[in-house]
Amino acid sequence: MRKLWLSVTLCGCLSMATGVAAQSTTAPPDTTSSIGGIHLDDVVVYGAHNNFGVTSSQMSAIELSKKQIMSTPVFMGEPDVLKSLQKLPGVQSSNDGTAGIFVRGGDYDQNYITLDGSAIYNAEHMKGFVSAINPDVVQSVNFYRGGFPARYGSRLSSVLDVGIKSGDFNKYHGLLSLGMLSGRFQAEGPIWKGRTSFNIAGRMSYFGLIAMPILRSIYDRPESLQPYENMNYYDLSAKVVHRFNAAHRLSAVVYFGEDKDLNSPTMSTSHFSNKEDVYVRRENQYEQDSKRSSGMANNWHNLVSSLYWTADFNPHFRVNTNLSFSQYKYWLNYESTIERETRDWYRLYHLYSESSSIVQKNDISDLALTIDANWKPTIRHNIRTGAKLSYQSLSPGMIINKHSVTKTYRGSLNHSGPSPEPEYNILNDSIHSQTNKEQPINSFAVYAEDDFSLTERYKLNLGVRATAFKVDEKSYFSLEPRLSMRYLVTDGFSVKLSYSRMAQAIHRLISGNLVMASDIWVPITKDVPLMTSDLYGLAFNYNLPLGLEISVEGYYKTINNVLDYRNGSSAVMSEGDWETMVAIGKGRSYGVELMLERRVGNTTGWLSYTWSKALRTFDRPGDVIDAGKEFYASNDRRNNFSINVSHHIDLSHSFMLDLSASFSYQTGRRGTIPYTCLFGYTIRDYDYKVNDGHFSYWDVIAGKSEAKLYETYLGNPNLSPLQLFSYKTRNDFKLPDVHHLDITATLTHRSKIGDCSVGLSLYNVYNHKNISNVYVGYDKNHLVLKGICPFPFMPSLILTYKF
Repeated sequence: MRKLWLSVTLCGCLSMATGVAAQSTTAPPDTTSSIGGIHLDDVVVYGAHNNFGVTSSQMSAIELSKKQIMSTPVFMGEPDVLKSLQKLPGVQSSNDGTAGIFVRGGDYDQNYITLDGSAIYNAEHMKGFVSAINPDVVQSVNFYRGGFPARYGSRLSSVLDVGIKSGDFNKYHGLLSLGMLSGRFQAEGPIWKGRTSFNIAGRMSYFGLIAMPILRSIYDRPESLQPYENMNYYDLSAKVVHRFNAAHRLSAVVYFGEDKDLNSPTMSTSHFSNKEDVYVRRENQYEQDSKRSSGMANNWHNLVSSLYWTADFNPHFRVNTNLSFSQYKYWLNYESTIERETRDWYRLYHLYSESSSIVQKNDISDLALTIDANWKPTIRHNIRTGAKLSYQSLSPGMIINKHSVTKTYRGSLNHSGPSPEPEYNILNDSIHSQTNKEQPINSFAVYAEDDFSLTERYKLNLGVRATAFKVDEKSYFSLEPRLSMRYLVTDGFSVKLSYSRMAQAIHRLISGNLVMASDIWVPITKDVPLMTSDLYGLAFNYNLPLGLEISVEGYYKTINNVLDYRNGSSAVMSEGDWETMVAIGKGRSYGVELMLERRVGNTTGWLSYTWSKALRTFDRPGDVIDAGKEFYASNDRRNNFSINVSHHIDLSHSFMLDLSASFSYQTGRRGTIPYTCLFGYTIRDYDYKVNDGHFSYWDVIAGKSEAKLYETYLGNPNLSPLQLFSYKTRNDFKLPDVHHLDITATLTHRSKIGDCSVGLSLYNVYNHKNISNVYVGYDKNHLVLKGICPFPFMPSLILTYKF
């Protein structure tokens, strides 16, 4: 049989506005074709996808097909776009089982994720368990981790360009699916046959109904699941396309997703005797009770919308105009109450009660107009040019409320009997602070690029992007040259070079606070400069027999003006502007990436390996961290290995079986932990309103009166117990390495009324205890580190019906 290896690249397949994925017009592969009236028998079209391989000038890019995404085994068996990306070279997960991605040493906020050209700021559901992108409506996923074309900007580390599939213009289709984590539906078809189509899909989770009881049955400490037991989400995606004629069409895309996480209040009570205190002489006379309760509510939602017009003026010239609007809202409320009292068997000596709440808010609005033109004047040139005008508004805010009451007995501790009318000092104290400042960014960008062939061996993609940013009291300008070059050594072997400069005007501040981790997006200001990066790459691509492709890439990246919290700072501790909490530094990363892939035949898959380093330095005056020495970034994970294999079997005319297996290995993630712990007391400021002139803190220090010292600590404490931790270098602690094997088997039955399939997934088959977080605990009165394994062996079942 004669086979033609074709890479189908249609004019404008990668067009649309900046960051807008193309609408695919590629027909399904056929086994016969005719060219110029000549009939070709047994022609098999392989690889009807973007040609990022040997012959392309583009490097550090890959297209994931919908089939690859749907067949990749992941946690709970839910198909997931971002978790599929984690198995590619240069990409790391934020944590085991979560969907966040870190690319080539960059942070999460340095990934530009778009749905048909509109930016989505938080592409995760359920604290990262699931990505916010519904794979049922995905047409194409183009992922760039380097060698960025000039039409892309706004972020430093990667571009994830997700195209939403247009609905069928002639027939109705759909699916219903029920899994252990969520239920899904999708429907598409004509509104006006041949002219207007729709595609709509939605998901809704029911984590607490099925998944949570199973997790509770296998966890050795089910109470550790409490922070996750009330998490739920839903999302809705829709696209409508109208064809005016063969050359003009109008498309509208809307996505809305919301997460809700309501943790019920937790109550803890401690009761202890002070008889072992060094200052107590009267055993069991005084006792102290402590009651604490806390609760947290966390909501966020994404709204993504776009309206774009596509005009094909002739076969060689296309213009796309895109008007997009994105909105992200984040809200977190943490409430707590504390009550402490000191008394003997009949008298209250000291009562302290406190109620507090911390509300963290983060609102982002993004309105953009983009015009993109794609022109092919000759067979050797493919020119892209365009402009983008955008307005972003960021409103990070914090509201802190605290009210406390202190009630202190004024009598003597040596009083032998109850006082008929006990006298108390009562002090009320309230604190209210609020920070919420809208900070807009206006930007305008123009770009031009030309992908052209110098000779049969040399091909270049040469471009430049210029962007102007305007914030309060200051303007920034960024000139971003881009270059990719391919040299074709043989027909199946090429060498590629690339350089790209990127600029970013927003930052996401991430705190390591375990009780209330921050999620604050902040803009550049007159004091916080534009973040930029320079990325250099070298690649070798080679086509092997049996449809195998292999690529080896090396890269070196520098980052300027990266932000991080100062030592001891976090969003929840802030009483002023966020700018006072952060330090400005620089970073660098470098590594080597390997990928072996096969897309043809019944057995497909890929193998990827990455060796990399990610480092940070904060040595500027006033912004020094770790004495200005270079330290590891939190996303530094030295080794990342993944192998993914899928196999299709036709059991009969109506039954088919799809088998998939995935093995992943990652070096443990980094963090900062205490190395020593000291116990002691601090001396509170003297308050004459409470102490009423009876004693001062000098009595405590000099130890003149044991009775007064005891009264100081119990009756009206000027001494407060204190636990001090000491740290070494930031991010010098590494968690154990993470690895797991996942398997999926899907049996499908085809009939006249539709396809019914049953999918069984086994996550972490050999039940390896992968540690995702640690905390300081106690073991026989000794401080120890205790690990948390959130994802042990987990089976899941998914039922799907397609019609």
